[in-house]
Amino acid sequence: ENKTLTVILILCYLVAFTLFSKILHIIDLPIAYATWCGVGTVATALIGVLYYKEKMSLTNIAGLLIMTIGIVMLNYC
Repeated sequence: ENKTLTVILILCYLVAFTLFSKILHIIDLPIAYATWCGVGTVATALIGVLYYKEKMSLTNIAGLLIMTIGIVMLNYC
């Protein structure tokens, strides 16, 4: 089972980097990278809350909300 998960992980990385390289034809690198990092951070925090039942403080929620607003502003303003 461990080898199967490793293969799945490697395939996911390959897909992610392939898609990222494709999107760079449309979006500038600084915007694309900031978006990727920001979305990854927000998604990881949400997975922690939903799947691992981690607690979030009001400060954590505010930070994630500010980050999300920043990502939207980078891409649409």
